[in-house]
Amino acid sequence: MNRIVRMLCLLLAAALLLAAAPAPASPAPDGLWHYDADFDRESLGEVFERYLKDRGLGAGNIAIGWCDLLSGVEWYYGADVFMEGADSYRLPLCMYYADRIAEGSAAPDDKVGAYTIEQAITETLTGVGNNAPDALRRGVSWDHATYRRAIAQNCGLDLETLPRAYYLANQFSPRFLIGTLRTLRDNSERYEQLLELLSQTQRDSGFGLLRGENELAHRIGRDQNVYCDTAFVYTERPFLLTALTRNVPDAERTLGELARIAMDYADYLASHPDVTPISTPTPEPTPEPVPEGEQAEEARTYHFDADFSAESLPDVLMRYLHEKKLDGKNVVIGWYDLTSGEEWYYGGDIFMEGASTYKLPLCMLFADKIASGELSEDSKFGSYKLKQAMEVVLINSNNPVARMLRAHIVSNSAEFKRLIVPYSGLDESELPANYFRINCYSPRFLIGTLRTLYDDPDRYGMLVDFLKQARPRDYFSR
Repeated sequence: MNRIVRMLCLLLAAALLLAAAPAPASPAPDGLWHYDADFDRESLGEVFERYLKDRGLGAGNIAIGWCDLLSGVEWYYGADVFMEGADSYRLPLCMYYADRIAEGSAAPDDKVGAYTIEQAITETLTGVGNNAPDALRRGVSWDHATYRRAIAQNCGLDLETLPRAYYLANQFSPRFLIGTLRTLRDNSERYEQLLELLSQTQRDSGFGLLRGENELAHRIGRDQNVYCDTAFVYTERPFLLTALTRNVPDAERTLGELARIAMDYADYLASHPDVTPISTPTPEPTPEPVPEGEQAEEARTYHFDADFSAESLPDVLMRYLHEKKLDGKNVVIGWYDLTSGEEWYYGGDIFMEGASTYKLPLCMLFADKIASGELSEDSKFGSYKLKQAMEVVLINSNNPVARMLRAHIVSNSAEFKRLIVPYSGLDESELPANYFRINCYSPRFLIGTLRTLYDDPDRYGMLVDFLKQARPRDYFSR
């Protein structure tokens, strides 16, 4: 337990690391972005690769899939690289329900939560709120892995070949998404409503910025440092296109330029019907050899040269931030030595968006209720026992279950934030007004919460055990 809490203290920086928001893209005067390509001399794959090289992009932050619908030829960059997909799950989720309706096991007016299935599908594909898609997900299963298996039925891949991360997180690969779009296209009568909804939404975002006179049916996924899009593009030579990006500056422009290249290639193919798409082999990022044993452990560990006989930890951390060109605008850090009580902060009282950080103090509230006898580990919450619910919240970061638990405590967000203040060791008067309005935390707040966790192993030991298993597991062991 000592080790995991020490690591969590040091990893506070990662929990609050925010990618600097890129400036909005500036389109060319005609509203379109262009990238010079001579398709008489280069294949689409070669142009895409040249573009990625020019932008300094690679396998760590982008994956692409393309399919020419006339010939069926596909091209991928990182075909089987699974990356965070944000809202990309919405289309396969709605296809799952369209299948149930077509089979007669469900009807459009059946209820999922407060919605009919038809209402939930419409809002899921055309809106940005989470209530409708959450209702659909819960209608599939409260279990995350079961839900993920259900929405993979139309991707065209062997489900046994999907990586474990697919079932634990919200990740997708280009091959998965292109396969899903091909199923949609090949069964257009079954999915006619979904195609119509996709053609109405987000018309001026992502790939939609480059549609020109072309019809487009697509769904964007966007969340903090993630931006992706998956689309049917109905040019004279129709094609499918998907791109997933992570930590890409000006990501929307990147999507626009990729779409421009693909559209220019479609125009070229339409005017050169004798040309066979993509004459070069599909390029794949070359994976690093996977080491074994002690070498594997070393390979999973990051190194930064430090001489602690000559430098203090703050000196090393500040040097690291300087080398990475990071400052208080996009990273804050907290560190606490559990033996000496020494602590160090960089932006200790700066409050930043905390994403799923709230889930730990949320579960601590329930651990308190178990300790007081008000609840037990077997208390039922939906289809979960309380212990199971806390487990999936802390290990799998399950959002629907976390929201269910929080709603049991209190419906008002500001009141929830007030309830968890005591764990931090801070006084409410020390907290800024925005703490009670949004999901933000400071390093000092979170270090205090971790100290509370550490100081009462009898009460919170179960939560620490869950944190040791929290995904991605390799991240917490570095």
